[in-house]
Amino acid sequence: MVFLNIKAIMNGKVKVDEKGNISLLSGVIMGNDNFRGTGVLPSGETSLRIEMEWDEIPKTIVLTPNYNTNIWVTEKEKTGFVINVGTPPLEEASIDWVAIW
Repeated sequence: MVFLNIKAIMNGKVKVDEKGNISLLSGVIMGNDNFRGTGVLPSGETSLRIEMEWDEIPKTIVLTPNYNTNIWVTEKEKTGFVINVGTPPLEEASIDWVAIW
């Protein structure tokens, strides 16, 4: 079996060290809707279920609301999760999220 020791990829724009750490020196990390998205929370509501289908439950879900409120996740499952807010929005609000395994 032959193993390749890749130290630099794409002319040094991506580097992998001996521990397997990846450094992206140029560009951005792109992805798909399997690990990120935007939920819409209707006016006056305090929770929103995001429906997903995953092989494993994410370790972390990062949330960014478009208004000032406390925000947290409950009910993390292979089929999605629930976003909760401390203050309901006065008008429809968007909440961006990213799941990390």
